[in-house]
Amino acid sequence: MPAQRKLFTVCSPARIGSAALRVAVACVVSSGLIAAVGHAAQVTFRWDYSASGAAGFVLYCGPSSGTYNTRVDVGNTDTYTIGILPPGAISFCAVTAYAPQEGESAYSNEVSVYVPPPAPTVNFSARPVNGTAPLRVSFTNRTTGPVTSWKWDFGDGSTSTVTSPTHVYSLPGRYTATLTATGPGGTASKTASLPVTVGANDAPPAGGIAFH
Repeated sequence: MPAQRKLFTVCSPARIGSAALRVAVACVVSSGLIAAVGHAAQVTFRWDYSASGAAGFVLYCGPSSGTYNTRVDVGNTDTYTIGILPPGAISFCAVTAYAPQEGESAYSNEVSVYVPPPAPTVNFSARPVNGTAPLRVSFTNRTTGPVTSWKWDFGDGSTSTVTSPTHVYSLPGRYTATLTATGPGGTASKTASLPVTVGANDAPPAGGIAFH
């Protein structure tokens, strides 16, 4: 627990946050932790310090108000970007100042910030990627990250919302599949680097003759 030397003007705790991580001024005072802005897992904090004699600052963050399990000595700066806050959760943060032979100040006002999960990283494979019609292709979904919905576009006008579907290409042609994944962190897509190539089936029907 930091020593209670009052290097900050400390106001009442404030909890301001949004899913888009646009955290506004937490406390309108001349000193204290006043803002936090972040995207994905990176959050930038800015504070205003009007006293004198501080050698540096310490940023504290944790999973609940007043409970801090992360401590970062950020040095003598009034802005710091932290990239280790857990995604998909609210973190509560405050700042202290420290000076030689005097220890740390009391905590500043507290700011809470929601760090959304990252968008999915989409990846998939398909087998086989060539053959004759009708060609049955199995798509294996290799996407990572939290996902709530899928959309496959097989390139022939057909779609699917199955995680790892099988699709039959009935007509000859070259078809490029695209997978779109949507999660709490956003939407991402990937298009296959190689198309599925479907050739004509020239085999004669049973007991028949193929004419060309």
